Amino acid sequence: MSQDERERYLYLREEMAYSDEISRMKTAREEGLEEGRKEERKESNYFYNV
Repeated sequence: MSQDERERYLYLREEMAYSDEISRMKTAREEGLEEGRKEERKESNYFYNV
């Protein structure tokens, strides 16, 4: 493997890791928002049914 190929490989690996981290953060945010919505609905139903 030449130096250029190695540098390209390392660069692509770093880019993929960055992309994966962004994807994980986006998924975690979406899951958190959905969990919050479910909790809000549960609390709303409780207060309307009391």
